Amino acid sequence: MSSLIDRWNELADQLEIQLPRKFLDIIEKEPPDNLQWRFLDPDTARKFMADLDSRFNYPGREWRGIPFARSTISEDVACFDLTTPTDQEARVLPIRDWHGPRWEFSGENKTFDQWLTQDSKGHLT
Repeated sequence: MSSLIDRWNELADQLEIQLPRKFLDIIEKEPPDNLQWRFLDPDTARKFMADLDSRFNYPGREWRGIPFARSTISEDVACFDLTTPTDQEARVLPIRDWHGPRWEFSGENKTFDQWLTQDSKGHLT
């Protein structure tokens, strides 16, 4: 069976994105206990993406993220932005789950390091 990193890299290749090195380092180890986010495996990410895709089927909207973490205390989801240029590490796209149009992509687009070090207590800001 393929390792978690191999499966994430396979998905990244399919989606034509470059995963942040720090993300790969974190999923290779066990995430810290105080982290307010649960990292997803690629299979769960694909299923979750399909679920979010059906929920965010708003006219004029194009889905552009692959979920990689879910807040343990809110409905927020962190996704890698599929519109990040391929020569750059994928940026983090905040998704405010269960919100209506114009709320789903709230907050600013951040690097993985910025997202990881933010003091958000599990909420994307």
